[in-house]
Amino acid sequence: MNRKEILIISLWACAITLTLILTYYSIYLTAKWRVYKIAWHPTEGPSLNIYGMSAIFASSMLAGIFIGDSKTLVYGLISTLVLSFVLSVLYGFTFIWFILGYSANFSVIPYGWEWVLYMAFLNCFRMFIPATLLLSIIGAGIGSLLRARVFNL
Repeated sequence: MNRKEILIISLWACAITLTLILTYYSIYLTAKWRVYKIAWHPTEGPSLNIYGMSAIFASSMLAGIFIGDSKTLVYGLISTLVLSFVLSVLYGFTFIWFILGYSANFSVIPYGWEWVLYMAFLNCFRMFIPATLLLSIIGAGIGSLLRARVFNL
């Protein structure tokens, strides 16, 4: 892997992470979530809209176009998905802990931060599986096919 491919994979992970963070934050702008300051709900929560899905698909397709080797593309896809999921969960944790103010509630019980991390994990998992996973795989595959057939690079 050369510098160009590492940069493309890093930008790809940043694009997916920022899309998930924007989706995560936008659910808390609605009236119900803002007033009651709900950290997690079993049936409702952040989910990708059509703009988030198209941004993830477009960034995956661009990464598939610019990464030439299929082996690098597969390893880059795996590392991008893992990195973007971990960064999204960390953002969800800090959002629940600091911005929503659950640090006062969960810091008094032993290992309370684990519950907040679990809530952030569940919120991000709901956005990540299956939409982000499938859109990234399909977009990278289409981008790779476009590179091979159309652009002849």
